[in-house]
Amino acid sequence: MIRINLLREKTPASAARWTIERSQVGIFAAILLVVTFGAMGWWYWYLMNTRIESASLRQELSQEKIRLQAIKAQLEKYEAQKKTLEHRITVIERLKANQKGPLLLMSGLIDSIPDSPTLWLKSLVQQDQTVVIEGKALDIPSIADFIANLNGRPPFRHVELGDLKADGDAFNFSLNCEIAR
Repeated sequence: MIRINLLREKTPASAARWTIERSQVGIFAAILLVVTFGAMGWWYWYLMNTRIESASLRQELSQEKIRLQAIKAQLEKYEAQKKTLEHRITVIERLKANQKGPLLLMSGLIDSIPDSPTLWLKSLVQQDQTVVIEGKALDIPSIADFIANLNGRPPFRHVELGDLKADGDAFNFSLNCEIAR
């Protein structure tokens, strides 16, 4: 009788044989594993150092920002002071320029008075670019000389006799003048 065993026979487990090929694959796998962990460790170390350096740089930059904000505040303060001083200087220069106008007016007026003591002035009123001069003279030629002298001197122009009245031995007069600025 023939027996057919449909069940597989149990064979003794084959013992893993040590071969050079298997050994080299294991060594390569171990080397690859060590190199991979080494590369990952180096990369982790690199990233941590970069993070530390970035944090340090961020700290330095924030301190620099605080320092620069203080300097900026001082700069704005100095610029405000500079602007105020420049405004003051402008006002002072304008006042000096405006002082020259009355000085020129009075200088021209004094230089225009005739040398003979026959004319004297009683009042001078300036409104914008018009000046009204009132005075007294002993004779009419003194008034005419005074008008002629005023016409020839800056800042006076268009000098006209406004009023002339006899007052005993003297004459009261008023002159209307335009002045150039």
